[in-house]
Amino acid sequence: MKLGKGATRAQFLRELKKENIFRAYNGKVRAGFNAHRRKNGWPEV
Repeated sequence: MKLGKGATRAQFLRELKKENIFRAYNGKVRAGFNAHRRKNGWPEV
């Protein structure tokens, strides 16, 4: 999260939302990846 010194609360919340969306996306990708690995009998990541 890149925020300047004079960042407003709105900017901060907007950045936070972006981070959360990114994190949720990563979680989904990892879950799908693990399901794929489980199906093939490989250890999960």
